[in-house]
Amino acid sequence: MLRRLVLTVAAALALAVAVACTGDDDDSTTPAATSAPATTATAAPTAAATAAPTTAATATATATATATATATATATATAAPPQPITVEDASGETITLDAPAVRVACLTGLCVDTLFVLGVKPVAANDLLHRDAAYWGPDEDEIAPITGSFFEPSLEEIAQAEPDIVIGLFGVHEGTRPGLATIAPLFIVNPVGVEGMLAHVLEIGMLLGMEAEAEAAAAAFRSRLDAYVAGVTAERSVMVIYGSDVNIGADTVCTPAVDALAHAAAYPEDFSGCDVHAPFPSFSVEQLLSIDPDVIFVQTYGFGPTPPQPVSEQLADNAIWSALKAVQNGEVYEVDFFIWGTSRGINGTNFALDEAMPKIYPEAFPAPLP
Repeated sequence: MLRRLVLTVAAALALAVAVACTGDDDDSTTPAATSAPATTATAAPTAAATAAPTTAATATATATATATATATATATATAAPPQPITVEDASGETITLDAPAVRVACLTGLCVDTLFVLGVKPVAANDLLHRDAAYWGPDEDEIAPITGSFFEPSLEEIAQAEPDIVIGLFGVHEGTRPGLATIAPLFIVNPVGVEGMLAHVLEIGMLLGMEAEAEAAAAAFRSRLDAYVAGVTAERSVMVIYGSDVNIGADTVCTPAVDALAHAAAYPEDFSGCDVHAPFPSFSVEQLLSIDPDVIFVQTYGFGPTPPQPVSEQLADNAIWSALKAVQNGEVYEVDFFIWGTSRGINGTNFALDEAMPKIYPEAFPAPLP
């Protein structure tokens, strides 16, 4: 800064001198073609006129430089030091960061989803959600893999990624906290429903120093969900089930995507509160028939290299399944469990809404909302 200040003042002085010299040359040339009296009369006012601008330019440059230096020094002296960031996670642990996190390692798809919404790539992740077409796509190769199991991710690979913070899932990753103690703080997340999901985004925004971006993302999601709800004139009933075989489970509004659907459709009362069942209760085809929803969404789980046969196909010969209204009307839809079941964030929930709403209400939503 000092060097820039010196150069600025020097440039101003040089310019002033150049102006003065130029003025003297022009005036001395012109009188040469005139008589001596004219030369004497012209020279005095020319010198005076030249001296005044030179002095003014020098004074202006000096004043500007002094003001700039004073303002800079004052701003530097009064700038507040960065404050620690303290947030309590879903497990009750208080996490404190000396500065906003830049490098984040994700142990859960929710972390990947939220960072995607905020425009930040994790430095490492232990699943492949980030390569889904709804995220960074199959060609993404900058995010380092974290091997091991979902429950016991590789601490060595997490350490190699040099994260500022590690984000894990409640009920799964608390046990990794001791092993991560010398690597990075562990922040446990567990959003419940839409409101929990939006609160989670704001928490991550605080940890990353991106509060404004997080607030904007939450507001945009609310507006979009409100627009979907406003377009519904007569609610239809919906059920979301999951499984890898004929032993199915029922999804509840604990899952943000299901809660979002429940804002715009009638969801079974027994599964519309997290205090009634566990987030993923066991279920049966007989129970499903007693509800007999208008529309059924099925998530077929599969973790091996070969995708399992869709659950709806596995149940095709089941007489009770065949008696369902949705089956008879052709309103059973297989959906991407990877996004519906594991993302639990704004992007994944928007994806679920865009897939589901045109199927539930094709007349109101012939295409997803923009």
